[in-house]
Amino acid sequence: MSTAARLHEARNSAADAAHLLRHCIARLTGDGVSLDADPHASDTLGEVTLLPHQREGARRLRAALRSHGGALLADETGLGKTYTALAAARDERAILVVAPASLRDMWERSARRCGVTIEVTSYERLSAGSAPDGAPWSLVILDEAHHARSPATRRYRLLARLTQGARVLCLTATPIHNRLRDLTAPLALFLGAGAEQLDAATLAAIVIRRRAEVVEGPLPRLGDVIAHDIPLAPEVLDALRTLPPPLPPADGGVAQALVALQLTRAWCSSDAALLAAIRRRLATAAALEQSLACERLPSRRDLALWTADADGSVQLALPELFATPAPALGIAVSLDVVRAHARALRSVREMLRGGAARDDARLATLARVLQQTLGSPSHRKAVVFTHSVETADRVFRALMGTFRMALLTGTGARLASGPVARRDVLAAFAPDGSPPDQRDGASRIDVLVATDVVSEGIDLQRAAAVVHLDLPWTMARLEQRMGRIRRIGSPHEQVEAHLVSPPADAEALASTLRHLARKAALTHEVIGVSSILAGGGDWPGIAASTRDPAPTVERERIITLLRQLAHRAGARAASGGPIAPSAFPVVRRWILPRPATPTALALVSIGGVAHLLAGEEASLSIEPGSVRPILARLLAQLGDRDTPSRMDRPPGDVDGMVRRVLDWCERRTAALQLLPPTACDSPAHRRVLHLLDQLPTHLPRAARARLATRAAEGRRLVQLQAGAGAETTLQSLAAEFPARSPDPASAERWLDALLEHLRRPASPSTQHEAALPHSESAVAEAVLVVG
Repeated sequence: MSTAARLHEARNSAADAAHLLRHCIARLTGDGVSLDADPHASDTLGEVTLLPHQREGARRLRAALRSHGGALLADETGLGKTYTALAAARDERAILVVAPASLRDMWERSARRCGVTIEVTSYERLSAGSAPDGAPWSLVILDEAHHARSPATRRYRLLARLTQGARVLCLTATPIHNRLRDLTAPLALFLGAGAEQLDAATLAAIVIRRRAEVVEGPLPRLGDVIAHDIPLAPEVLDALRTLPPPLPPADGGVAQALVALQLTRAWCSSDAALLAAIRRRLATAAALEQSLACERLPSRRDLALWTADADGSVQLALPELFATPAPALGIAVSLDVVRAHARALRSVREMLRGGAARDDARLATLARVLQQTLGSPSHRKAVVFTHSVETADRVFRALMGTFRMALLTGTGARLASGPVARRDVLAAFAPDGSPPDQRDGASRIDVLVATDVVSEGIDLQRAAAVVHLDLPWTMARLEQRMGRIRRIGSPHEQVEAHLVSPPADAEALASTLRHLARKAALTHEVIGVSSILAGGGDWPGIAASTRDPAPTVERERIITLLRQLAHRAGARAASGGPIAPSAFPVVRRWILPRPATPTALALVSIGGVAHLLAGEEASLSIEPGSVRPILARLLAQLGDRDTPSRMDRPPGDVDGMVRRVLDWCERRTAALQLLPPTACDSPAHRRVLHLLDQLPTHLPRAARARLATRAAEGRRLVQLQAGAGAETTLQSLAAEFPARSPDPASAERWLDALLEHLRRPASPSTQHEAALPHSESAVAEAVLVVG
């Protein structure tokens, strides 16, 4: 029955309006039923008690997986994304989890506690070309999904193959590290080319991002960032800024500005890190100089064949055999460039070995911070983060005699007594169950010095403070660091962040910090600012974003405003069971203090996906940034009164608003029928569809009618294919089309092969609603006219 046929006068009561608003909330946040009627609404999952935000998150994920074939859970670190994902996946028949190798044990342990059967593989295995065997997966979970942000890698190509025909659930608190492509690449695994063309409303439906404020539980407060200054060394920064340009290899190298930025970043971490970077650059310079002496200019790959000892001596790799001949006229100039750059590097090295050294001051400051952090109350713990292995090693060696300390880097773990297993360090630092003061003193670890390799997915909630020895390269890393200790289950009411400032003020480092500010602004614009940056004090050189709120943020605010509107409308009675869309008439009027013009709130289904449409007169929109101000204005008009007073409105005004909503749906339906879904509009889709359209021209007239039905079926099946893996398959199928002027038999064989592949049965659980026929329509499920 059409929406127009279902229109009739509804009872003008606040209870009716509140009932409909609760239905909108249910449709926007899950399966379209009340929470009590949700078959998955149990607050337990195996041995795990789910928190309210995890239960709601699981409902929303199931809705997105069903309607779009995938979703991204981007909750802030520490909110329990693992259990939320397992709750959403509890009924899937075959689940594959792809995670960093360091998190494999965590996933297997969590799945056993939840009673969910999974198979786990690692990104590292995929990078090595090893894919898991097994039946086709119904759901693939990508933990720390930002590891799937590079489509040109072997890892991504294997992920595209593994996710073909499966639903995809991405998990990462930091989906954007450097550029917008970091977000769209994982989404393309289930959306394909459509990931590049998402509008704000669809992005907000697919990406679920909640901040720490939604947690109803023991999540510690985040204290202000405490900066600790050390004596400045402006001469080192000036020397790094004025370095002569390096000579690029034969196939090009990094720009001069980037070289200076990399060296400055190392210096902001420690003198040891900068000295190691200088040693590597001097080894490269020596290799270039000796190669040029043989009239050769090596490429980057050639330079990798040279080896450098700790003293700076270089082992040659026979440049006459490997390197490209250098232009004879340019050899002298190239040698001058190499030698000038090397002289400047040696000059900086001498500064660091003299009065410009600041590592002793860094270590003294760090020791003081740790003494204060660990001393009151007793048995507190701290994590010291740095992006540099050299910095971590320097700190560990200098302070391991003062504190119960462990070192954890990408190359392994160490205690003062020597190398140990990574899991042993984590067990001693963050023991499961036993309070730290009840553990044996000899095995207790109070300070963990770690590189950013540990900033992903590890629970370090026993720690009360994070000490940043440097700022990471991306804001995502900064959030990951803080997220290791600010987690559900932390025994602390508040956690602290300390920053050992570099030996230069923020103004002098403006060019170095600019890249952090740019990446932070992009993240804020697309997925929203994190509570770590919004409520944790000022980070040097990084201002809070002043742009409009991200679509994901606006959607969360819309849901909050709907709840407040429903409450204030006087709906205190229980809804009385499941809420089904067919049970709702179109509510024609809601009694409110009369606004200047009637306002419409409509729950519309576009391709089976629920959106809230709002506006006044002709200005209707589903964009979250347009809908939220309208809801806020209505809430302000309603005030604190539970039962609004009756106001009269000419019936024509109300009918006109309902008609405008229906007209909007008709226009949207027409657009959907004229334009193909973006998820099915890749170059590969267009190529195969073009071949199917041209197929009759290669066949005899007698065969055209016979194959018309099969070609039409092929077009329909092609338009059901979505995702990067499907696009790769379609591209391969298009490449198998016979060459120019194919004979009828070969063209027919190609069609047979295409249909055979596309007809392969897929699990009903992997069919998402966006690919079904009703996706070509927009339907108003309910309209609420305020006025």
